[in-house]
Amino acid sequence: MLGGVATEHVNHLLLGGKIKGIKFGKSWMVFLPSVEQYQKNKSPKGRPPKNELKLMTAT
Repeated sequence: MLGGVATEHVNHLLLGGKIKGIKFGKSWMVFLPSVEQYQKNKSPKGRPPKNELKLMTAT
């Protein structure tokens, strides 16, 4: 496990080219700078906050 991330998810990121690493047999060696770059650039979790509604009044 890498930083609280499931092994399957790390494999998915590696195979998808999101992070870099080298495969040794059945194991992967992951390059820490690529993981840090991925974490810095990934989108925040959850739904974006709603903008406040502005009330318009007729004059």
